[in-house]
Amino acid sequence: MNDAAQLGVLAYTGPNSYTMAIVVAKEAISRMPTGRVVMITGTPGYSAAEDRKNGFLDTILKQAPNMKVLDIQSGNWMRDTAQRVMSDFITKYGDQIDIVYCHDDNMTVGAINALKDAGYTATKRPIILSMGAMADGLPAVQDGWIDGTIWQNPLEDARLSLQVALDIKSGKFKGPYKDFYFDTPVVDKSNVQKVIDMHIWD
Repeated sequence: MNDAAQLGVLAYTGPNSYTMAIVVAKEAISRMPTGRVVMITGTPGYSAAEDRKNGFLDTILKQAPNMKVLDIQSGNWMRDTAQRVMSDFITKYGDQIDIVYCHDDNMTVGAINALKDAGYTATKRPIILSMGAMADGLPAVQDGWIDGTIWQNPLEDARLSLQVALDIKSGKFKGPYKDFYFDTPVVDKSNVQKVIDMHIWD
């Protein structure tokens, strides 16, 4: 934040979208280091979308130079738009697609709908990676459609925000401006039931 001091802003609390994208990239690399990827992004120019794109691209460039990005298109955070984009990807690239990476679970469900319409199944499909671990994404992980989604725990988000606010009020933290991030781990088959049982999105 360039003008944080002038605006009186002392801190940001929340997820680090760039770091989240690094985690997604490492998941992709661990599963298929020479895979061919299509990416469905959020709205172009939006900071989270840019970070979720660049963190992924920077990581595979360094750690998996043989991984190929076939295409990147915006889904504008919308399920229907992502479904149309994924349908176009399938038409254009077909079985060349090894990995689908979407910037949030809502768009990922749209991409899954396109794959289902094209005849793919939960056991015969590209690797699917997402972000959010939200109400739409968790059942898809449980049902075997999403291989991994990055958890943005709203309880931890609230806890961190409150703690930083209290630290500012008490004088424990006086600046300069600082980013406070919380952990954003992968949710997959191994731990999805634990997250569902927390009933965060009920």
